[in-house]
Amino acid sequence: MNSKYKDYNQNGQISTVTKEVYKAMSDLNRGIMKFKGADSPKVVTISTVLLLGSIAALIIWALQAAYALN
Repeated sequence: MNSKYKDYNQNGQISTVTKEVYKAMSDLNRGIMKFKGADSPKVVTISTVLLLGSIAALIIWALQAAYALN
C-alpha cells in the first residue's frame, strides 16, 4: 500500500507523492536546486568556498576603500 503525501512547491502548488518518493527526495533537491547531484558533498564544498571567498573579498575591498589601507 502506497501512502500518499501532499508536497508543496515554491509557488504553493500541491502535488501528491508516494511515501517512497517522499523519503528518497533530499531536502537539497527541492526548490531552485532541482538537479541530480545538487546535494553531493563536492558541490556543497565548492559552493561554500566560492560564497565565503566572495564575502571575504568584499569585506577586504570595503575596508581598503573606506580606510585606505595599504
